[in-house]
Amino acid sequence: MKVTTALRTKDWDNALIVNYASGYSTNSLNAPTYCVTQKVAPENMSTCMRVRESIIANYSLSYSGIKNTKLSMVIGNLFSADNPVTWRDGWSPSFRTYYVTASYKFN
Repeated sequence: MKVTTALRTKDWDNALIVNYASGYSTNSLNAPTYCVTQKVAPENMSTCMRVRESIIANYSLSYSGIKNTKLSMVIGNLFSADNPVTWRDGWSPSFRTYYVTASYKFN
């Protein structure tokens, strides 16, 4: 699920985008006892059985006060949230990212 809120004031555009992915079970029809068959240690069984939810927030700011020009900045993963660990796929880090763009419209 993605929720976006935006605010425009004269030449400035602000947006906050929140991406939510719900948690899920690692068991499947093909492997209904995946964690047990992989011999996961008992202290790790609860995190193996279920992947927790993920919430990532991104922020963007744009300025269009110069004729035919738009300047933008985006901060991805604004709060440096970690991705949840999935035992089947391993852990994939989610880093904070920065983007700066400029565009010019020729008439």
